[in-house]
Amino acid sequence: MTVVQDIRLRPAPLPPSLTGISRLVKTGPSLNDLVENIFRVLYDGNEEFHEYMEAVYDADAQEGSLAADNHCAAEMIRNQAKKDGLTHLGEKKLAVIVNALGVVTRRWGLDRKTRRNTVSGQIIPSNGD
Repeated sequence: MTVVQDIRLRPAPLPPSLTGISRLVKTGPSLNDLVENIFRVLYDGNEEFHEYMEAVYDADAQEGSLAADNHCAAEMIRNQAKKDGLTHLGEKKLAVIVNALGVVTRRWGLDRKTRRNTVSGQIIPSNGD
């Protein structure tokens, strides 16, 4: 009869608490979170920014297209970030900030597509756009 021994290595036991242990991955606000913080300030306190965010059709946009308005809004966000000393955001390309702005507006249900497809508070399913 053969005896099989369990020779697996056993890991160190888990510590009883997290005290004295540091995370391996440091976390902080994401780029989207940084954009959202500035978005909230500008949305509530800057009429020009609000006007850039208002249109849902190119014909109603301040600069003649929604893309141009998004660009202008992103530029305002980047300028505010520089003014606030947020160099991580203040050095980003406008296209990156425009993408983050889209994420932020969707978080709040204020994105142009949702607002365009909302009638009397009800979201109407889009027809593929």
